[in-house]
Amino acid sequence: MSLLITGNGAVSLVAFLIVLKRGRFLTILKLRILPLLVFVTIVRVVTNLLSPKFTMAVNVQLMTLMAPLIVAVMNTAFLKEKLPPYTPHAIFFCTLGSVLMLLSSIIPFRLSVSSRDWIGIGLAFASAVFLASYMVLVKKTLSDNPVKGEELLFFLTFPVVIVSGGFTFILREDWSTWTHVSTTGWIIWVSFAFGVILFGNLLQIIAIEKLGAPLVSTLSAFRMVSALIFSAFVLHEELTDVYQFVGAIIVLITVSAYLWFQNRQSKK
Repeated sequence: MSLLITGNGAVSLVAFLIVLKRGRFLTILKLRILPLLVFVTIVRVVTNLLSPKFTMAVNVQLMTLMAPLIVAVMNTAFLKEKLPPYTPHAIFFCTLGSVLMLLSSIIPFRLSVSSRDWIGIGLAFASAVFLASYMVLVKKTLSDNPVKGEELLFFLTFPVVIVSGGFTFILREDWSTWTHVSTTGWIIWVSFAFGVILFGNLLQIIAIEKLGAPLVSTLSAFRMVSALIFSAFVLHEELTDVYQFVGAIIVLITVSAYLWFQNRQSKK
């Protein structure tokens, strides 16, 4: 939890200074859609943090796989935007590939689901819904208002700091470990804060603005493939079975074909 607080806190400070220097803080603060966007961000963080406490991580990931479909429905219903061509097909095959990558984790588990599991699954599903809402609202905010992605970043990361701070206080997390962080550890922290959180969030916001929520959410399945690749190089972990390999290939082919068709469509 402390990693989320320090990482998002550093990014929030940088984003706040950018907004403050441009004299845009009060202007953005007055946006009517901002309270709803902040609320959705907070609830998404809370449900995402709580769901693994009640059920297995694989159940949480399976619920997260529903996000692209939810985004497609919400985008059509609320923004009245037509889905990019082949989006339903891409959602189907990306979901299939992602499930295959998780299959080795699913098979050994019991089929019975306890009431505690249902709470966790419900929270995970709610988190997927709010993730979809977040992406649609970001698109609407940037489309309807003269706001740039880096200016919006502060209002999306600072709530994470507040919520995570509340959780670390309730759980009485031990922060003394930060006094023993090595030089390598601080280098990793800087990479996480400014590489993953800052540039990751900023690129996602820009992608949503330029490409639309449905296309970006559909491509999110590639995260699982990139996680497998990076874990192999950084953590020296390898694919454990053929399901992960086949699933990764399906996602890679689907994402590549989907982007090729989108590029071809844009040139017509």
